[in-house]
Amino acid sequence: MNRFDVVTLQAAIVGNVNNGLVQQDEVWDQGRTMKIRLKSMYGVNKIALAQKFAKIVNIFLDYFFDDISRGLLEKFHKGESFSLLGVSFFSDGVNLKKDDQLIKWADLGTQSYTRYYAMYSKSDPNHYKAFEYLVDWNTATLYSVSREILKEKGFWSET
Repeated sequence: MNRFDVVTLQAAIVGNVNNGLVQQDEVWDQGRTMKIRLKSMYGVNKIALAQKFAKIVNIFLDYFFDDISRGLLEKFHKGESFSLLGVSFFSDGVNLKKDDQLIKWADLGTQSYTRYYAMYSKSDPNHYKAFEYLVDWNTATLYSVSREILKEKGFWSET
């Protein structure tokens, strides 16, 4: 598989990370399942296994999710709307749910936690949607796209 297979890629990484110990991961690609089992008995080599897990995730991010994010950002710059994990992106804001009220870019807040990513209305924090990294495989893409758009519009900075 190479980076140009992104269009047909249907991938997910499901993992159970507990104190740096990766128990099992599965990667789905075009209907096939490849199991990657990283286990440590009695904690032996758990740091090395965690490093291997991080390397696998970074390869997916570099070769697949970055291309997907760039493609979605290009759509946004052309003025086209698109949806990602049920969030609809428009030139003037986002809808967190179908048939929901539009949240303007200036009012959109985001928060990244260890296990999930949340998008919410700053004026009404109860109007939010959370995405779990281990459940919703596109959460990393949603994170990248939404944060990049907010940065470009001057509503978010990394500091």
